[in-house]
Amino acid sequence: MSNCNETIIVASYARSAKESAKSAAYSACLAQQAIGASGATGATGATGATGATGIAGINGATGATGVIGLTGSTGATGIQGVQGSTGSTGIQGVQGSTGATGVTGGQGSTGSTGIQGVQGSTGSTGATGVGTQGSTGSTGATGIAGTNGSTGATGPSGIQTTYATLTPRENQPPATAFATLDTRNSIAVLDFDDTTIENAIFLDIIPQLAILTSGLKIRMIWTATTATSGDCVWQTALERMTTDIDVDSFDTAASATATTNATSGVPNYTEITLTTIDSVTSGDGFRLKITRNATSVSDTMTGDAELIAVEIRSAA
Repeated sequence: MSNCNETIIVASYARSAKESAKSAAYSACLAQQAIGASGATGATGATGATGATGIAGINGATGATGVIGLTGSTGATGIQGVQGSTGSTGIQGVQGSTGATGVTGGQGSTGSTGIQGVQGSTGSTGATGVGTQGSTGSTGATGIAGTNGSTGATGPSGIQTTYATLTPRENQPPATAFATLDTRNSIAVLDFDDTTIENAIFLDIIPQLAILTSGLKIRMIWTATTATSGDCVWQTALERMTTDIDVDSFDTAASATATTNATSGVPNYTEITLTTIDSVTSGDGFRLKITRNATSVSDTMTGDAELIAVEIRSAA
């Protein structure tokens, strides 16, 4: 019976066996005990699968640590040897005596300041001596004549010099009241209205050696769009570019009234002498303003005036 119980115990610890396996093992063991004498041992059956490993037993308690033996006593320190005595210091030599300082002599007293002497009176002015005037000396010799000065620069010839030529495509129009760029037979022109004052502005530089003492001549080439009669009033004004360019500062304008050609399309040549040139000098940048004074009573031409070109030349 004890063997049967052991078998059941082993079977109960198998992880994969179920409760039915326990009952079957117990019945098989009882059946075997009821059977008579055992017959010859049959052939050994195949080895069954290895059973699950049993639960490991509990480790025993660790034994008590033995008693540590007593530490032996430390041996006594040896006796320190006697230190030898320090040798005696040698005798210092005798220092000689310092000589006695001599006695300082007594300082004599400062003598008193003497009395300032009395200033003598100023002597009287001596009499003016009487003398005769000497005679006039003879005239000295004439000095050497100086060398002649260099010849002055040659004055301007009667030939007028062109300083600039301006065309409509070089116009830098103002923000308002400006002449309108147009073409006539592929020729660029600037149209100036007959009822509203309009302007064109050109920029250039006065060339070196320009003669400006008499001012400048402004020569305009223009024609009428359709008119064959009537007068056009032109004005010109110059601005020297040495002031703030954000503000216009044109000098006083000069004007001229010109009659248009009897054939529309034939150019007119109008010249204005401008003496108010804003003190412009050679090398200065300048702006030239061309204006048609359409509101003048003298401007009687009907329709646009077409500016073709402008020449700036010397007035001398």
